[in-house]
Amino acid sequence: MSYTKRRKDVSMNPREYTIDDIISLRNYKDHAKRGYDFERFTSEVLPWTTTPPDQVSKLGEQIDHFFEYNGRYYLAESKAKLDPITPGSHDWEDYELKLRKRSKSCIGLFLSLYDVNPRIYETSADLNKEGFLNIIIAGKNWDDIMVHGADFLGYVIDFLTKQARTKFKGNIDSVDEIWNIRYNSIIAEKKIRNSVQISKIFRRRNSSQRHTALYIKRKIDRQINEMIETMQPSKLCKLDRTKKHKRKAGVNIIRDKPTQVVVVRDSSGSGKTTLSVEMCNLQTCITIARSAYEDNLDDIRSLFAKDFNDYALREVISANKPLLYVIDSLDETNKIHQKYKEIKSLLKEMDEMNELSKKYNMICYPILVIFTVREHYWRDWEAAFEGRVVRQIVKQFSLFNGEEYVEAITKYSQIYEYSLDDEKIKSLEHILSHPFTLEIYSKAHEYEGEIQDIHEFDTKVLDLYFKKKKDDTIKRHIPGYNAEIMIKICMSLSRAMLDLNTYKIQREAMYSIIEENCEKNYVGQIFLALESEEIIASIGIDSEYVRFKHNRFLEYFISKHVYKEINEGRMSDAKIMIENKISSHQFCSLHQIVNDVYNSSLHKNEVSEILVNSKQLMNKQMRSIRYKISRGEIPSPKDIQQVKTVSTNRDPELCWNAFFILAARKLKSPRRDIIEAFTTGWDLNKYKEDAWKMIDKLHQTDIILDCEVSNRVLNSDNTKNILVYIDKISKIVQNERRDVSNIFSKFKPDSNKYDPDDFIFIKDFLSKILKNN
Repeated sequence: MSYTKRRKDVSMNPREYTIDDIISLRNYKDHAKRGYDFERFTSEVLPWTTTPPDQVSKLGEQIDHFFEYNGRYYLAESKAKLDPITPGSHDWEDYELKLRKRSKSCIGLFLSLYDVNPRIYETSADLNKEGFLNIIIAGKNWDDIMVHGADFLGYVIDFLTKQARTKFKGNIDSVDEIWNIRYNSIIAEKKIRNSVQISKIFRRRNSSQRHTALYIKRKIDRQINEMIETMQPSKLCKLDRTKKHKRKAGVNIIRDKPTQVVVVRDSSGSGKTTLSVEMCNLQTCITIARSAYEDNLDDIRSLFAKDFNDYALREVISANKPLLYVIDSLDETNKIHQKYKEIKSLLKEMDEMNELSKKYNMICYPILVIFTVREHYWRDWEAAFEGRVVRQIVKQFSLFNGEEYVEAITKYSQIYEYSLDDEKIKSLEHILSHPFTLEIYSKAHEYEGEIQDIHEFDTKVLDLYFKKKKDDTIKRHIPGYNAEIMIKICMSLSRAMLDLNTYKIQREAMYSIIEENCEKNYVGQIFLALESEEIIASIGIDSEYVRFKHNRFLEYFISKHVYKEINEGRMSDAKIMIENKISSHQFCSLHQIVNDVYNSSLHKNEVSEILVNSKQLMNKQMRSIRYKISRGEIPSPKDIQQVKTVSTNRDPELCWNAFFILAARKLKSPRRDIIEAFTTGWDLNKYKEDAWKMIDKLHQTDIILDCEVSNRVLNSDNTKNILVYIDKISKIVQNERRDVSNIFSKFKPDSNKYDPDDFIFIKDFLSKILKNN
């Protein structure tokens, strides 16, 4: 019979007892109470990583504390006896027996309130030589630890564990030696942080004043923290141990080099830059954060050249914290070829850093590089990482889900001072679960208290937001500046970016746009008003460029241009704008802009007509939908309707893509829709060399047995098409034992290819093939 008594989770509650309380136990007169409280107090101050210390008891044995710390398990014994404990005493022999029973699976930790007999340290060293790792904290050690604080106890345990493993010595005369090492690590970390001030620039440009109050930690935060932990220098050191002994004494050895390159891919407004800002705040690593448009992303050496050698590896090891190099928003640079070279060069420089780390007996240099990019643009960058081991985190934080959504609503509503009842919170989840949408919605309803009407909200978040911004122009008291002028400036800015195929313009060009719409004397004030309202933002080393605060604003105002053309009856101009400019714009999503126009327009049929009747636009749309399906996403009903409309078109490429979309298993399209898409697609593409791929797509369903399919395939001029078809049919016969003779009974041979006698021969021949299978 045994039981486990678990200490309460002190990660959520402050410690009840401290090292001061432990030392005060020496004043107790009651020996039994002193021993009981020493055991209780040490349970409070011991460090732990995942679970707090447990007290385990079973028949004939009691373990005072059993806990995990930094990947190692410790068995702790607490003694508060006034007389020095000796090697032959019952207390020590009982502790040693417990340790030996565990077969070197944990590390012993002997805690004594008073000094122990010096021969105890010799016995401890002998145990260490046998592989039964154990360490001792006793007497004066407690007084020294009290001077440096309770948190210092963890560093003492780490130091003694390492010393016991390397020198077989499990004790230390004075913890001042450990403090000096710790103090040196603090100096080393401070020195490195002072040399990488560039992260402060990134944080200042991209962080909001409310960042800390609003940030929601999510699954991706845990993943990144885990990767940072594996990069801790102390865990990258190579240990000369054979495979046979690698798990002895609780040693945690990383055998393979951990992944050093991570790409975070997600949609616009999901919070990639917010995540990058949060990584600047991490204390478990030393973060270097930069925007992708900055120059010389590959020049890590220059960050350390002035004060360090070997990429500051000595100092990084001393601080025992890895470097985290974040490059944010690859999609927001228009120098793709230049950035390709910089990424290649950066990865090559990492190879040099890894080679250098061997001199320090490490698996690799402790650096983790994280790139963020909008999912829509990933294919433009994929080749830059070719041949590299890259961990890709794809669409894992596009939306707040479950508890995250509730926490997000709670935080945002408190900070922006509005409220929603439970019913509204639930009904708006499909909208407010998107981080960008929630931010915009919260800003639009700031200080409004309880919100009553939400019926108009559905897909008009940005309309609501800019309505609020228009109302705020009154507060500025700038002559000639009003709501209408603000929108005109935004429209002119978006048009300039559309014409230039960019997401940013020169600061001087922005001044010119403002001047065109209002009085020259107030250009500076209006620029400042737009920036303070977070409509635009200054970027660049010297803030020489201007962009919309969010890329989504650019798409929103471009959609307004298209809507204006349609609303004023210039359908051909709207079509030209979409085909010639928007579809080729590097920094806008055609799909998003078309949806914006569709949702805000009174002429929905006209918008659909422009899209469906444009081969160029629909090809991009179809490729986008196919890519989404490959990523596990389900297209919207509107997208599916467009695909069905296109499948009746007579364009080979469009009908080809329409078939593969409708035949996707995840869509569960009606049987008739798939057959019609196949017949149209096949008739237009049957002479393609890879037409057989359409057959392959159907083999997972019994649609392949439909006579409309078999008639077309068996009449094909391409032998491979027929062979692939026969192969698929054969597998159905073999695996499912199905009768497929109806295929030939309903087969209508093409009179130009088969005469009746030939067909009878072919039919018998194919039947025998299927029978043999």
